[in-house]
Amino acid sequence: MATLRTLLIAALALVGVVLAGGVALFLSDRALFSAALYAVDALTPYRLELEAPVLERRARRFRAAGVRLYQQGHDGPPLLAVQDLELRRLLAILRRGDLRETPVSAASVQAYVDSTDSTEDPKPADWLRQTRWLPASLELGSLHVITRGRELRIVPLRNNRGHWNEAGRFTLDSTAQLPDKTLVLALALEAPAPDALEVSTTITSPADESVVKLNGAVTATDDDLNYRLALDGDYRRVESLLSLLDEDAWGFAGSLRLQGELTGDLAHAELLVSRLSLDNSPSYDFSARGKLRWRRGEPVSADLEARGTMADLGPFAALLGTDLSGLGSVDAELALDGSLSRPRVRHFEFTSRSERGLALTIAPTGGELFLDDQLAADLALALRVEAPSAEALAPWVTLPVPTGPWSLTGIARRSNNTLAVKDIELAIDGVAGGRLDANGAVDGIASAAGNGPRFRGLSLTIDAEDLDLATLASAGELSPPVPLEGRLSVKGKLQGDDSALAARGIDATVAAFGGTTRIRGSIANAVSLAGVDLQVAPEDIDPTALGDYLPAPLRRALAGGRTGGTFQLVRDVEDWRIDHLDLSLEGAERLDVAVTGSVAQLTGMPRARLEASYRIRRPADDPGIGLPPGDGTAVLDLAAERQLVGLHAFLGATDLTTIVDITRDEAGITGLRAEVNAPRLHLPDLARMRAGQSLVTEQTETTSEAADAGKPHRFARVPAYPLTLRLDIGDITGSNTRLRDFAISVRGAERRFTLDRFDVDYAGGAVHLRGVADFSADEAAISVAGEALSVPVTALAADLGYGGEIEGKLSVRGGLTTRGANREDLVTHTTGSIAGAVAEGYVEGAAFDLLMTDLLSWLLLGGLLQDNTNFECGMARFLVEDGVARSEDLYLATKHMIAQGRATLDFPQGELDVRIDPRARSRTVQIPSSVRIRGSMNDPAIIPSPIAATFDASAKLLFLIPELGMKLFGIEPGKGDATAPCAAMLADPDGGAR
Repeated sequence: MATLRTLLIAALALVGVVLAGGVALFLSDRALFSAALYAVDALTPYRLELEAPVLERRARRFRAAGVRLYQQGHDGPPLLAVQDLELRRLLAILRRGDLRETPVSAASVQAYVDSTDSTEDPKPADWLRQTRWLPASLELGSLHVITRGRELRIVPLRNNRGHWNEAGRFTLDSTAQLPDKTLVLALALEAPAPDALEVSTTITSPADESVVKLNGAVTATDDDLNYRLALDGDYRRVESLLSLLDEDAWGFAGSLRLQGELTGDLAHAELLVSRLSLDNSPSYDFSARGKLRWRRGEPVSADLEARGTMADLGPFAALLGTDLSGLGSVDAELALDGSLSRPRVRHFEFTSRSERGLALTIAPTGGELFLDDQLAADLALALRVEAPSAEALAPWVTLPVPTGPWSLTGIARRSNNTLAVKDIELAIDGVAGGRLDANGAVDGIASAAGNGPRFRGLSLTIDAEDLDLATLASAGELSPPVPLEGRLSVKGKLQGDDSALAARGIDATVAAFGGTTRIRGSIANAVSLAGVDLQVAPEDIDPTALGDYLPAPLRRALAGGRTGGTFQLVRDVEDWRIDHLDLSLEGAERLDVAVTGSVAQLTGMPRARLEASYRIRRPADDPGIGLPPGDGTAVLDLAAERQLVGLHAFLGATDLTTIVDITRDEAGITGLRAEVNAPRLHLPDLARMRAGQSLVTEQTETTSEAADAGKPHRFARVPAYPLTLRLDIGDITGSNTRLRDFAISVRGAERRFTLDRFDVDYAGGAVHLRGVADFSADEAAISVAGEALSVPVTALAADLGYGGEIEGKLSVRGGLTTRGANREDLVTHTTGSIAGAVAEGYVEGAAFDLLMTDLLSWLLLGGLLQDNTNFECGMARFLVEDGVARSEDLYLATKHMIAQGRATLDFPQGELDVRIDPRARSRTVQIPSSVRIRGSMNDPAIIPSPIAATFDASAKLLFLIPELGMKLFGIEPGKGDATAPCAAMLADPDGGAR
């Protein structure tokens, strides 16, 4: 403004000179110049001095070596000082009354404006009106505008050239020589009205390659000057603009492109920014819109909305306390206001994306943030993390469960070395095929070198739906014994620290195995799984959903049934346990089961108290599971030092009670007591279970053999702990048995056993066995003694499967002792004696005893027509040594015959040699004959006397080989071993007959 005022004063001085030219035709040059000086002094508050003025009348040109204009009454420097002034075409001034057709030139012009003086400044409207005094052309070698106020400023302008063009616009080119740079100015003016200007200006800075263009209108009133200019600036270095706007501006860097509209007056100005592009690659690159404002006496302020990119998150990454180098460049949004020296970040949002698609966005949550300030250590940041899957978390975190898109939001605040996060919102789609939502807060997260993140004060509410169990099991590296095909939904709250994280308010539902299981409760420490207290309630579970993992008979038994109930799963400091167990299987066609009780120490030696009741149904036309219909109860009491199992069952017609009592210590079992009591046993009921029991036995033996492989002791499978076994069976019924009152008692310790009792009533007869066995050494030692009294041969033959008709009573007494490491050794080393007798019997068929002794009598007496062969007594006594049984006392007496003989049974070799010499009692007609049977026990050969063809049948019937004798002795065709027959003739100790 002061410069314009000075230029106006200069124009007034020049007008005074031109007016003086009006009388130039009548006065001399000296008089003319004196008149001009006088006019200026008289008509203005200024004083004019001319140095060497010259008026060239012919050339119509005025020249002066110097022109100086002073403020009257002041001794200061001249307000205007012109060197080598030249005005041409003076008559045009007289004709037009302005300088529009007058060229003006000067070597230098110095304008001095003192804003501290008392001189009244011109009105803004006057300034614009003075543009009519712009000459036809203007050439100024230099123009120095000096302003004095609170400080002294000098603006040097050089090479000033201007002129009016044909379009009626005045153009001016100039160069401003500033202390730190040179500006090239190009100005075009047009005055459409006395109080308005159309201005077009281009300002170029060659040094920093900056160009600014201003186009628009300037209007004035008596009170103010107004302008509206379109601005287009291109700055190679934004610092060149900032230094003009505010010497203390914040250190933005880079190239700048600025476009907008500049409006204002003498008291204020506003730049409405339509485009601001700041490129400081690779550090940052921004585009902005908004406003820049200036008000007299105040610094320039900004209000901008910016978008762009940054190379990294800079100090914000340090606030988060993690390495974010794996992220890419940052997309940034900024809202700035305040002064250029201290811009305030009203809002920002930084988003960084990794190559895997992880996007991290941070934004402030409140408070003031200034660019010139160091970030506050406790600055609160709003975080938002998004990714297409869990794989995007690499390399920071590797999740074992695949996921789909997920997002995480929260507000983080750093304090010292920990990061607190509140208002957490987590949403994961496609996690294990389902969805997970969580919300909450964590008081502190810190990085522990080598141990992963540590946290404290976590409070997180979780809601997961429809998670796939198989996927979760695989992620947890679990190998369940059955396939987990189902879905899990769970709600709950995680609270605590990394070392003591509690899960409270758990409410989970598992949809699997055809039903649902609801789990409710809490876990005091989810890290160590301590303090578990869960209420589990399965409902409508289909056990047959296990498929081939259940044996086929059991699947058939469970078919149609559904399991339900409740139990409490608990784990304290010591171990897992199940309390308040109450489960039942109902609705099955063949089986109902209910179980109640508790189980402790699940991972070690279980401690359990269980009671079960069951009911078995078996359709008549359905083989089912091989169990007869019935019901019963079972009790299981397990402790670390003792296990007790009790069973009371009704299986068909069988009434069975079993008690098994096992004691143990840390090394294993220390004692076994087992009792089986069956007041009534129906053998067909047991036969139905035979197939299943055989399968279990075979599997158990195979497993045992594999488990015992490599054990040093030959009889390692024989228990060394004390044991007592008792079996008491009352009535035994069935279609092919005569057993009853079956009692067995065995006791032992250190692999030494005593058979205290083996008593059974058989079809009116009685069998008694006693014995001992020692398996403590590398060879077993076994000794057995017993007797069978008055056993009906008819019943025995029937039970052994003999199809013919035979009668008699059998009594046997004897004892055997053996030793060995295997079955072959035991047979080889068997020693003892066996005696037996059969009395009052007969064998179905003709009178073969008569045939053997007297063929003629057999024919004449009609022996062929007799139905059977009766015998009075048959006796034998065998001495056994090294597995070979020998007898010299075979005796058989019938009505027609007395037979004697001897026999050798070699069991190790599987051979026999028997010779029978029959003699007729009548002695009338005697045909000497003998029968000899020898060879393999599996297929012996009969060596007869001359009537051998007749004796083949009689020999087989007599000795019941192989139909009866082989079965009685335990020998079956096709096997290479046998058990010695146990037949003896027994007598009372006093010699009387039994």
